[in-house]
Amino acid sequence: MKKILLILITGLFISTNAYSDHNNFTEEKANEIVANSNDNTLIKRWKKVAAIKDSDWIHGCDKEDFIKHVAIKEGCVGLLQLGTIDKSKKKLVIFMEGDYRGSKPNNVKQHYPMSAAIKDEKENINFFYLARPGHKYSGRKRSVSKRTNSQMSGSWNAVYKKSWDAIRLSGAAIKKLKEYYQPDELIVMGHSGGAQETSILIGRMPGLIDKAILSGCPCLEGWPDKRNNPWESPANQIAHIDPKTKITIITGKKDRETPTEASVEYAKRAKEQGLNVELHVVKGAHEFKQLKGRSEIMKAAISQ
Repeated sequence: MKKILLILITGLFISTNAYSDHNNFTEEKANEIVANSNDNTLIKRWKKVAAIKDSDWIHGCDKEDFIKHVAIKEGCVGLLQLGTIDKSKKKLVIFMEGDYRGSKPNNVKQHYPMSAAIKDEKENINFFYLARPGHKYSGRKRSVSKRTNSQMSGSWNAVYKKSWDAIRLSGAAIKKLKEYYQPDELIVMGHSGGAQETSILIGRMPGLIDKAILSGCPCLEGWPDKRNNPWESPANQIAHIDPKTKITIITGKKDRETPTEASVEYAKRAKEQGLNVELHVVKGAHEFKQLKGRSEIMKAAISQ
């Protein structure tokens, strides 16, 4: 009886630790942050997004083939394959790129080369780059979004792209790809803004993703770590992540855009929560191709 009581008390302690006492970040909380702000640019950007009607951006999708596009309720999400796609393959790997501000389609294969990381298991991997909300790949429809990628650059225009309202679109697309390909293992990789989306998704949609590989992660950017930002910090979702999800974090020692310290702190909190997390601090700055040894680290994380 004493042993059972001890287990119950231990379980209670784990479930109420310092990283699980935050309320889920809600739209009401975001509105409260903006309402209390003295930043006129933030208020203006917030009102602009809030004024967008569903009819302005929700159009459905008639292009779904699970190769170039996947359809979610709101519209099409663009895909770009790397290698041969075959439903018999056991691993599904999805990569989400960082923020892209250009007006032309993003050349993700050039900016985020992944062939070396998957070459040893390419016969067993279906690999897709997934265009985040508002982003576009050549020959694909722009991924459905209230804003295009170029409209989401500049001061406070991140209020939409970092919101759950936007991230959930990627989550819906990933979920549908998993249902279609039925892999034994779903691995989602993200760099910078893509890492932010991935780290939110593993908390908001626990159990969906088996392995998350994050590089250049803005892991502490948002509420409550930055209380003036009207979006959620990935660290706020740590308590909701499925313990079976394996997390690999790669950060450059000279990263000034998403400081190394943020990844180190996120990994520390995740380990204290009892999560399976592996941190790699490597030579390099923020740019993906500058991260020394990234291919070997990613290869190991995919194969483990």
